[in-house]
Amino acid sequence: MIKLNKTYPAPASLSSKECEDTLEQIRKKEANGETVTTKDYGTLYGKEDVRKQLMDDQNNKCAYCESTILHESRHVDHYRPKSIYHELAFKWDNLVGACWACNKDKGKQFPLDDESKRNTIEETPLIINPYTEDPSEYIAFHEEIAVPKKGLQRLQKRKAETTIKLLLENKDLEKRRKEMWQYYTTAKLAYELTNSPCFLDDVQQFTKDNHQYAGMFRNQQ
Repeated sequence: MIKLNKTYPAPASLSSKECEDTLEQIRKKEANGETVTTKDYGTLYGKEDVRKQLMDDQNNKCAYCESTILHESRHVDHYRPKSIYHELAFKWDNLVGACWACNKDKGKQFPLDDESKRNTIEETPLIINPYTEDPSEYIAFHEEIAVPKKGLQRLQKRKAETTIKLLLENKDLEKRRKEMWQYYTTAKLAYELTNSPCFLDDVQQFTKDNHQYAGMFRNQQ
């Protein structure tokens, strides 16, 4: 997980009349005590212009785990779940490009430091948002294993632990990170033995924004 920057203006699909009409219907259902389901939102937040802009901002990687996302596997995740925060369903600042696994694992989960403050301006999420926070301030790595950064205060440590458990502590993901770490150590050893600029270029590629798991290579502890 690395720090991301969202481009503006928001995709046109998110400001369509259809989005506002959909939200109005959801408000009416809530007012009538009816259950709001995923189907009520349709697929407006997942239109092609939204997916493309997210993928461009994220270098075609998952915002959470940094795995490369194939075109057919691009999911739009609601950082604050739409099932809880209905009014944020079509808000650009609340949308994140995610792989299938992270979208599934996160799902409707959105733990807070203090659940009594949910839906207030004082609520403090325990899942790191890479668009508004710098994950390197919370998460480090021991080779391919994600760990809380040393020296964190209580809240920071809780955020790191929750994010790691929910999104970065996955056997398949750790296997892929381990394979990438082995490629990295091989390139690094080749450079140390030869001092060749071409091997240095290979090593430096691993920390660039567009490389899978760049956060792992940047934040070893």
